[in-house]
Amino acid sequence: MKKLFTFAISFALVAVLAACGGGGNNQSPPETPPATEEGEPGADGEAPATEEGTDEQSSEDGTGTVDVAAAEELYNNNCLMCHGRDLTNGTAPELVTIGSKYNKDEIADIIVNGKGTMPKGLIKDPADVELVATWLADHK
Repeated sequence: MKKLFTFAISFALVAVLAACGGGGNNQSPPETPPATEEGEPGADGEAPATEEGTDEQSSEDGTGTVDVAAAEELYNNNCLMCHGRDLTNGTAPELVTIGSKYNKDEIADIIVNGKGTMPKGLIKDPADVELVATWLADHK
């Protein structure tokens, strides 16, 4: 009976430790943007929205600006598992210089219709497809 009790306690301890996780998170916390000339970061830690302080960048193909943070979030939620955190090949082709191979429209077509082993329709919203395709097309 004592062995059964010891086994049950050991099993419960292992289950609790497994549920809590095995250790620290290796990701570093996001950096707080530096203050700009216009003012200090707001109460939420965000820098005031200025041309320098935004996450938008001009698209190289002249289609306007790209909200880099939004594009990266969509990538992280839909593409990262196969293409890797830094676009350098998880289990799928790397995307570091994809913009030198395909233009924005070709990339959007691949996202919508799939290609090779990539399934179609991973990103459903056409505006999101456009955003990610524009962002990836700038990776030359």
